[in-house]
Amino acid sequence: MTQPNKRNTIIWRRDDMTPAAFHAHWSGPHADIARELPDLVWYIQNHVIRPLASSPGINSTCDGIAEIAYGVSAGILDKIEGWDRVAELRADEARFLSNRLGCWSVRQEDSQAPSLRRVVAHVSEAEDVAVETALARIGQVVACHGERTVGRIDTPDAAEEKGEVPGWFLFAELPLGAGAADLLAPEGPILEPLALSGGGFAAYLTYTEAKRVPMDA
Repeated sequence: MTQPNKRNTIIWRRDDMTPAAFHAHWSGPHADIARELPDLVWYIQNHVIRPLASSPGINSTCDGIAEIAYGVSAGILDKIEGWDRVAELRADEARFLSNRLGCWSVRQEDSQAPSLRRVVAHVSEAEDVAVETALARIGQVVACHGERTVGRIDTPDAAEEKGEVPGWFLFAELPLGAGAADLLAPEGPILEPLALSGGGFAAYLTYTEAKRVPMDA
C-alpha cells in the first residue's frame, strides 16, 4: 500500500474570533509559517463560505479545510517534530483555532492547482464503490477527485482532536461566472450524487487559496 503523504484537516475557529478575523489570520500570518513545513509540496486552504448540504446527524459546521501534502512520506512526522518552527506553528494554531480534525490520505500525483471556487465534501460510512460512482457522475459536469482516508496518524497533539474521521474527501472544481449556481442545487449534479452515496456527508462551498503547489516547491 502506498504510504500516506497528505493531511486533510477540518478546522474550526475560536468562538471569540469573527469569521473575517479567522480567515484573515489563517490566510496571512498562519500560512506564512505553515508554507515552510519541511518537504511541503502542496498547501491548499479551502475557506468555507457556507455549508451546502449534509446528512441528518452530521456536523456540517466548520470554517475551513486545509490540505497539506509532503514530497515524501517516510519519517515525515519525525521531520516535523524536529523542525525549528514547530513550536511557533502550534502556538499560532492556538491563536485562531478551537478544534481541528486531521485525516491522512495519499495525494494524487496529477493534482492540479484548484479553482477559486470549489465544493469540498467529506463522506463517512459509505461503500467505496458508491463514492466512486458519485465521483464519476460529478465528473461528467465538473473536474473533481476524491481521496480515501487512511485514518488518523498519531501526533503529539492528536489527543486534542475530536470527531469521527471521514472515509473520503471529495473536491469539485466550480467554473467562475454564470452557471455555477445551478450546479449547487440540492438535486443538482454535485449534491444529489453525494446524497445518494449511502453515507453520511457534509458539503461546503469554499473559496480556495493555493499557498503552495508542486511548481512552487
